[in-house]
Amino acid sequence: MGYRFTGQTYLTDLTLPNFSFHVTAAYAFRRTSGVKLGKLDFLRHLGPPTFDPDR
Repeated sequence: MGYRFTGQTYLTDLTLPNFSFHVTAAYAFRRTSGVKLGKLDFLRHLGPPTFDPDR
């Protein structure tokens, strides 16, 4: 018994959904145990937001 995947279907149909599930579950467990997490905890690597009036 097994599965056959191309590289793209393996990534999009199995790996990314599995990764997303586990990240969401870890986030929920941390929030349930009282850890304060927000959007900036995940986007901190982008640096502070900038405003460009010419755009």
